[in-house]
Amino acid sequence: LVVVVAFNPLRLWLQGTVDRIFYRKEVDLRRALVAFTQKLAEVSDVAALGHEVADTLGSLLKVQGATLFIMDHRRGALRQAVARGGPDPGAIPLSEGACAWLVGRALVSRADLAGHDVRRSLDGESVRAMEGLGGETLMPLVGKQRLVGLIVLGPKEGGFALSPGEAQLLES
Repeated sequence: LVVVVAFNPLRLWLQGTVDRIFYRKEVDLRRALVAFTQKLAEVSDVAALGHEVADTLGSLLKVQGATLFIMDHRRGALRQAVARGGPDPGAIPLSEGACAWLVGRALVSRADLAGHDVRRSLDGESVRAMEGLGGETLMPLVGKQRLVGLIVLGPKEGGFALSPGEAQLLES
């Protein structure tokens, strides 16, 4: 028992070192996202919140652009709220069916939009509108089982896709 107690700090230090060396990106990303969510709780201005989301996700994930869209259900369209790179595309029409489809997903990739199941489930105009957003990954923002917005992440620097760890963190 004394040996276990004496060597436990050494074991914890060694485990932390191994994690930092081999899993640094995931550990750092997880810490940054936790700090980010704590910071969001303190923000009361919607515009500041949007900028914080776009800037943080853009820099953490090393994507070339991040845009926050807010859903205007009265007009049936997404409107750009904040952009980190890229022009304002104006109002983007999105059907109620497309909104309902997005509510059921955590992330949607460009490859997902090209899939046969999506094309069969959604109207062509909605698929073209989502493809026209220019991002590689769409992250639906849902409140009370209703689409309230969409974060569009551009391609990663170097043309890489999101890693499985990054996708899992965004989905949680």
